[in-house]
Amino acid sequence: MVHYATMPQNFGHQPPKPMDENSVMGWIARHSLEVLLACDDGVPVGFCVMEIRHPPHDQSHFTAYGLILDVFVSTMYRRHGIARQLIIAMRDHLRAQQVHELILDVYEYNTPAKQLYINLGFQTEKTTMAWKF
Repeated sequence: MVHYATMPQNFGHQPPKPMDENSVMGWIARHSLEVLLACDDGVPVGFCVMEIRHPPHDQSHFTAYGLILDVFVSTMYRRHGIARQLIIAMRDHLRAQQVHELILDVYEYNTPAKQLYINLGFQTEKTTMAWKF
């Protein structure tokens, strides 16, 4: 687990404080999250967290989609295809459930992540703007 105090502060928001295993499991269950963990000899080195969003019952013209909430790979394991494998596994999981759209957000400055997503086939559909004051 990455300790809160060692997280870089250049992401424009405060990272969450570390949680114990029971807190994490409760959070996953409460929000019906899908979590994939990448390990090296049993040690976690990366993860992908996704939520499957279903349309409200009165809006059946919309379809379900997967929303990736977070992808993280430990610094020394980056550029080895781990994030790619995690995202592809999430896509395959969605396909098995007849869900055919996967959405994520990425910060403009995160060029390596943006390039990965483009190479995987993601396309920009909207721009999120922030006003800091």
